[in-house]
Amino acid sequence: MLGKGGGFQSWSSFNESLSSLLKKSPTHSHLQEARRLHALMLVGSILNPDSNIAGQASLLGSRLVQAYAQLGCLDEALLAFGRLHCVDNIACNAILRAYVDSAHFSQAIHFFNHLVFKLGFIPDNYTCPLILKACSELCALEEGRKTHDLIRSAEVHYYFKPNVYTKCALIDMFAKCGSLDEARMVFDDMPQKERDLASWTAMICGTIHQGHGQEALCLFNTMRLEGTDPDSVVMAAILPACGDWEPRQEGMALQGCALKSGFHCDLFVSNAVMDMYCKFGDTHQAYSVFCSMPCKDVVSWSTLIAGYSQNCEYKRSLELYVEMINLGVKPSAIIVASILPTIGKLNLSEQGKVMHGFILKQGFDSDVVVSCALMEMYSSCGLAGELEVLLSLWSDWDIMIWNSAIAGHAACENFDLALSVFRKIWKSKCKPNSITLVSILPICTKWGHLNRVWKFTAMRLEAVLSELFQSAIHLSICTDLGMEQLSSCNNCLRQPDGNVLGCLLAACRVHNMVEPAYLLAKEILQDKLEDSGYHILLSNMYASTKKWEDASRVRVLIKEKGLRKKPGKSWIQIGNCTHIFDARGTTHSEFNKIQVFLETLMSEMKEPCVVDPCFSLPSL
Repeated sequence: MLGKGGGFQSWSSFNESLSSLLKKSPTHSHLQEARRLHALMLVGSILNPDSNIAGQASLLGSRLVQAYAQLGCLDEALLAFGRLHCVDNIACNAILRAYVDSAHFSQAIHFFNHLVFKLGFIPDNYTCPLILKACSELCALEEGRKTHDLIRSAEVHYYFKPNVYTKCALIDMFAKCGSLDEARMVFDDMPQKERDLASWTAMICGTIHQGHGQEALCLFNTMRLEGTDPDSVVMAAILPACGDWEPRQEGMALQGCALKSGFHCDLFVSNAVMDMYCKFGDTHQAYSVFCSMPCKDVVSWSTLIAGYSQNCEYKRSLELYVEMINLGVKPSAIIVASILPTIGKLNLSEQGKVMHGFILKQGFDSDVVVSCALMEMYSSCGLAGELEVLLSLWSDWDIMIWNSAIAGHAACENFDLALSVFRKIWKSKCKPNSITLVSILPICTKWGHLNRVWKFTAMRLEAVLSELFQSAIHLSICTDLGMEQLSSCNNCLRQPDGNVLGCLLAACRVHNMVEPAYLLAKEILQDKLEDSGYHILLSNMYASTKKWEDASRVRVLIKEKGLRKKPGKSWIQIGNCTHIFDARGTTHSEFNKIQVFLETLMSEMKEPCVVDPCFSLPSL
């Protein structure tokens, strides 16, 4: 046993060495140093709880656990933790952080529960954000609620005071787990002076994550009114949300706010502005933003390439991809997943096979999103054989792969295989979603299984009821199913959105149900729906029943809202060149030549026709 003076001196030396290690980045040499110190402490009995420096020994043991955890050696950290005679928050938080940083979220929650319910551990403001992050990553709402209850209990019994980081973690956890009401309760309970940028960011980003763009914009405006200036993170989150909600004026105002705040050169904000304009359908403005960016990253290219594709400008999307390759920018898996559907839409099967080879070479074939995009490309090109090969090679199926398989088989008109895949989904652990239903229901109409699948899915998929309802309405247009089977779902919908109302209106027109259509018209006109198609459909319905004043009123409303109908497009492939035409016919690069040729044909058609007497009918 070391003497008092020697023991204290040794403890001080070890403590200083461990403190130095904790400040360094993890390397192999630093790990070796931690192991050396650990061995010396064991040999010198420094960690012995019976020594005359028991208090210092406990602290040294915790610092050793912290060092191992920070160096990424979780196994050795757990081994050192297991030998601690007195567990403190330093060691517990170190293990939790190691689990969370290495994405072992389930183990983090299990370890936390063991600490609390077996060892009587009381969490602090370092513990709570860690465990709440694990809950949010796993969408473990019930575990998150238990942690919240534990925090409130600690406030009462142990005078624990959660700081702004803990409260932000609570907001983020509830929002990501889909409980915006609970997130808002935590946020509203915060004193106004505590609501810093971090708490506003957590609330706004969580609201956007759940698809409530309009509510997020209201929060953003309230934040500014209360005197908190946004940073680039908030701006990069709120701008694309405006594109989803489609308030163009608000989006442009936010762009102006970003410029005034000095974010015009911020890469993330510029990418977000570009994404917003792509969602508005204004790819010309998105390209202007792209050209004005002083530096571009892979996300910049990916955003614009995907934007062109989503707005049916497939040729421009492919041209931009080629431009990117020529500039030496290496495509990421996201870019590859964006360009593959474009290749399929243009029916460029040979280029698609070349891209498939590139995917295999880069190792992107293990990426689920890329594989789904590859299936979509092959099915769009009608290459059922290649689609079958892809599906046979995939072993770890999730709902994205299942949905791609159904949609791919349907596109290739292999309806029996699509139904077979759907049956396999129910036998697997995957739960179908709205995309599954949108893919399978049209197939069922062709095979006479609609009633059976409708009842089966409607009974088990309450979470996607709205999307299921829209799918069924669409089917009622194509079949003799009628509208009566939709009434049960309609009663379950608390507040049908614009898409549901528009689908119902289309069904009413096909089935010539005039009176229900007029009732829907009032809701559509009152709703802040920015889709020109529904308004045009409504105007045409009024015109078909000779209600000219109502039809004219809707047309005026279209102009007042600034709505524009996207022109239809078609394309043909001649050799290796794809020619795209829109309804206006003026966008083709060789429009003038085409116009001259058409005029020539027209003039030839108008020339007098001289009939050869040999082909004339004999006189009767």
